Amino acid sequence: MNCDRDGSRHSSSERITPLRRCCLRSQGVAVMRDEQFDIPVTIESERIGRPLAVTRTVQAASLLVDKWPDEKRGPKYRAALKAMMDAMEQRRAVGSARRAFAAAAKEADVFVREGRH
Repeated sequence: MNCDRDGSRHSSSERITPLRRCCLRSQGVAVMRDEQFDIPVTIESERIGRPLAVTRTVQAASLLVDKWPDEKRGPKYRAALKAMMDAMEQRRAVGSARRAFAAAAKEADVFVREGRH
C-alpha cells in the first residue's frame, strides 16, 4: 500500500502516483522529495561576481548545510533549514520554504534577487 498526497490509501493494482508526487513511507519515515521553486532565489556564489540561481529544495538545503558561512547562521538560517526539511518531507509548502531561504540569504548578505532576470 502507498498513500497519495492527501493521505488516502491505494493498492498496488491501482494507478500509482510517481514518487515525486507521492508520500511513500518506508518504515514510518517520509520519503524526502526534491521540489522545484516557483520563483528562483539568486544568491552570491563562493566565486565573487558569479550569481547562483537556487531553484530546488535539495539544492537550497545542501547550500544551507554545506556552504553557508558559519558566522552567518542566525535565526533566519535556522528557520530556513527547518522549513526546507519540512518541505522535503511534505509538512510545509514549497513556496513557504523558498521565502524562508530568501530571508536567510538576506540575513547573511548573500541575497541578490528573486525571480528570473
